[in-house]
Amino acid sequence: MAEETSKDILLAQVRECFGKVAWSHKTQECQASIYNNYHKRLIWAKILVAGLAAGSGIISLFSGVAIRYATAILSSLVLIIDLTFKNHAYADKSAHHQAVATKLWRIREAYQTLIAELMSEQCNLSDIRKRIEQLADRLEKVYEIAPRTSDSAYKAASNKLHSGSCSCSDDEIDKLLPPRLRSVHD
Repeated sequence: MAEETSKDILLAQVRECFGKVAWSHKTQECQASIYNNYHKRLIWAKILVAGLAAGSGIISLFSGVAIRYATAILSSLVLIIDLTFKNHAYADKSAHHQAVATKLWRIREAYQTLIAELMSEQCNLSDIRKRIEQLADRLEKVYEIAPRTSDSAYKAASNKLHSGSCSCSDDEIDKLLPPRLRSVHD
């Protein structure tokens, strides 16, 4: 087996970092989407239940006790939906996950640039090592503020990335990179 050069070792490290950041980015995006969908469903549920409550309230003025009970139940449902909005703040959670995903995307792109530079004939390994450290520092700051994601988001990210694990094998990383930056060109 041929000896690996410093450049090959750095390239392998940067590819692994790229893969992990790509996974994190996609998982944060999926979590944002999940929360956004919850928010939209709650809005539609509130509109529907509030409309039914208002309609039954008007009818109850001219009808019997059963309609009054229905109005009370529907009004209670509107209250429950409002409390869910306040307690879960799905729109805010979605925005936070999306903001983290955007920061991760920028770091992912920077790793991709490093891969391109390492694959070129003229690269300064000392300069690249410094940039790897800078990216690690940036990534640490993003992960410090990153909200946790759910299993559902991870599964959705997995489906979107066409892979079942986060092992970041060469094939998985190659699927995430443009053809010219892959280990084996198509």
